Amino acid sequence: MKYSFLLTIAVIVVALILVVLVGLPTHEADNKVAANISKNSSVSLIVKQNQTGENRTTPHLPEGNYDAIIYTDNQTYAPRSRINITLNLTVPGPIPNAEIHIFGIKNRYGAYKIERDMVMDLVSGLNVITTLGDVPSCTSCSGISPGTFEIYGVLYYEGAQIVNATTSIEITA
Repeated sequence: MKYSFLLTIAVIVVALILVVLVGLPTHEADNKVAANISKNSSVSLIVKQNQTGENRTTPHLPEGNYDAIIYTDNQTYAPRSRINITLNLTVPGPIPNAEIHIFGIKNRYGAYKIERDMVMDLVSGLNVITTLGDVPSCTSCSGISPGTFEIYGVLYYEGAQIVNATTSIEITA
């Protein structure tokens, strides 16, 4: 009996704290969503009140499943050869001003030898994004030795990572 009374009091206190927190005005920076949603995921929208007390859904993304697949035209590359990278993004609705970041082949100094940033309007369904790059030479100057390297594709919206994909390639001597 004593525990159920304490549990009831605790639930009421938590409910009051939530009511107070939701009722406070928020700043624009608080309306950003720190989403880090991985491949083949679902985005749920968060509703908050802005400074004028109106409900605002952020980010302005369609609800549903998001999927990313990245691949290259070959699995193995010789130094100084061309690489064709394709990122397939499947989104549940149109996304204006989507930020796409394709990068990979990290050298021993921590720099990516392929790096592409683009802003584009995505349509509902499949969006195919391709880019060309050059495989660096395997020398001490480039910081690349023969081996396996990752290529990444990431979709961001309003600074939040929505979905990402990774693939590996082999660079030969």
